[in-house]
Formats: sequence, C-alpha cells, structure tokens
Amino acid sequence: MPEFDMLYINIDEETKKIMRLVLKDVLRIDPREKIIVIDKYLQCKKFGTLEKILAAALAYKAMEIDGIRKASFTPKELSQQLSIKPGTVRPILREATKEGYLIQKRKGEYEINPSLIPKIGEIISQAKIRCQESE
Repeated sequence: MPEFDMLYINIDEETKKIMRLVLKDVLRIDPREKIIVIDKYLQCKKFGTLEKILAAALAYKAMEIDGIRKASFTPKELSQQLSIKPGTVRPILREATKEGYLIQKRKGEYEINPSLIPKIGEIISQAKIRCQESE
C-alpha cells in the first residue's frame, strides 16, 4: 500500500462525473458504431469550434473509460465526426495543445489532458449557457 494513497484520486470516477454533467445535451455516444452523435447544444451557433472539439475529446475519453475505443483521435477523424473542415480543425487542435487542454500523443494523434478536465468542463458549460440564453 502506498504511503500517500489517501491523496490519490480515482481519475476515472471523477472524470465520469464531470463528463456526465458537462456532455449532457451536447452529444451522445453510439457504442456499437464507436462514434459521437451530435445533440442539442453541439448544433447551437453559440457553441464554438474549440468547445465542440473539447466536447468530442471528452466523449472519446468516456468511450475509453467504458472500454469502447481509445481516447486518442486524429484531426481527420474529428473533422468527420463533427462535420468541421480539416483546415479549421488543425489550427484549433494546435492551439488547444498549446493551451494544455489536449496532449499530442504521437504525430497526428491527440487526447484530452485528464488533469484539465475540470477546466475543460467549465469551458463547455459556459458554451451551453450561451446557447440556453439564445433560445
């Protein structure tokens, strides 16, 4: 037993809790097809491209936690899932990586930064609020 085990957080449980709250009404997951299904807020014009990409990255992490697929994704895959042009996705991925929201796993593969999931949750929640106010 580690000496500091009382300090450890079960990242998976904390991550699931945040993701359930944040992703509700933003997107859904089709576990058979291993894809993201766009929901109410992801269609909102007040929901920016950065927020869409971060929401998708959270969904990929959720699928990894549930054993559906790996959490990492490529720009092409993200572009197809979110119906966003690749030329728009790539610069935002670079910026999100620079900001620390995403981690570049290998050349061309990205994944959510688990340590920033609470901050990412705040960003997505703010986008949801903007959408609610515009209804």
